[in-house]
Amino acid sequence: MHEHKTIVDSNGYVIEKCVLYIDGESQYFTLQEGHQKVEYLNKTQVVNNQNVGYLKPQWTGTEWIETATAEELNSAYPTIEVVPTTEERIASVESAITALMGV
Repeated sequence: MHEHKTIVDSNGYVIEKCVLYIDGESQYFTLQEGHQKVEYLNKTQVVNNQNVGYLKPQWTGTEWIETATAEELNSAYPTIEVVPTTEERIASVESAITALMGV
């Protein structure tokens, strides 16, 4: 059986995000003392209208939580400004003029 696990330190912080286990044995990775294999980290969150991975994930023993501050998240995942194209701006102006003219 194949499965993916995340390796964390004694505080629950990620050491290695993805380690392949086949029949219960890690592949190309040796688990160090104080580290443990846990549920694979595949959670995402929404920051500034973007679906992103955890920046500073921590395993609590039962679930993954985000430990980054709002400031750190905003810095790492800034708001994406959508700038209209020239064609969209012209169409918007034309529409406004037409509405003002009552046409």
